[in-house]
Amino acid sequence: MAMNKNKLFAYPVLTNYTDDYVNVNLVLESTKILEKTKKISKLNYIFQVDDNNIIKLIKERKAKAVLKIYCPATKYRKIIDLTLGTNNIILNNADVNNKVQLESFIILTENIEQFCSESFNIDYRGDTFDLEKGSIIALGNQENVFIEKDIYEFTKVTSVIKVRKSTSDEKGMTVDYSDQNIYVYLPEEEYITYSQYAKHCLEVANSMVILPALIFVFDELSKDDDAFIEYEDCKWFRVIKRKIKDLFNQEFNSNFIKVAGSLLISQRILDFPLKSGFEWIKGKID
Repeated sequence: MAMNKNKLFAYPVLTNYTDDYVNVNLVLESTKILEKTKKISKLNYIFQVDDNNIIKLIKERKAKAVLKIYCPATKYRKIIDLTLGTNNIILNNADVNNKVQLESFIILTENIEQFCSESFNIDYRGDTFDLEKGSIIALGNQENVFIEKDIYEFTKVTSVIKVRKSTSDEKGMTVDYSDQNIYVYLPEEEYITYSQYAKHCLEVANSMVILPALIFVFDELSKDDDAFIEYEDCKWFRVIKRKIKDLFNQEFNSNFIKVAGSLLISQRILDFPLKSGFEWIKGKID
């Protein structure tokens, strides 16, 4: 339901990713901080623009900024008028679930003749445009926020890592993180052993299987910033994102992985399984 950034307009449109306007600041985005209670979720959305012509139209009520809210899971839709500054957005948790798409615009509320701006790119300087009511004159950021039905639903990273028997003849462990869970595939013999004995020595098993799987996933994600957008719909991604926020008070992105390191992040998420694993081995041998 989101508007394609490649959509072409027959007139200049103010955005943060085109050069139709120059030297103009536009902020149409959330603060990325979601406050969730049992019944409602609160989100702050910021609207700022410093183009004199657009501000004049807004003050004369000939244009307005709007936020479109859409939840694919529940088909919930809502349009909210925005005011300059910080806007408090409140959603009933009963109306939404999982991914909620946010998209903002500045639109005309009446027909405007000879629309122009001193901030137009030099290619449009001196040009005017006759625009109809409802025309988009600015586009904000497209964002996704996630609102889970149960605030305590996702707590353990291991709950989204599944160990399965490999269906191929490939030797050794393989990892697939393209689905809602992270799947670790073991050759048949190793999988049978894991299934029978892992529950008796969980920390040892985690060190041998889950820890390297997490390191692999983090290493792969750190290679490409776009991967964080590609996988943000996955359940495992949201669980790890929340865990990292709790443990490190940091945002989950490639820069964080590069600075903290995949090894340290993985060990801390699993509560340093090596120590407990070695203690188990020591106890058995002693």
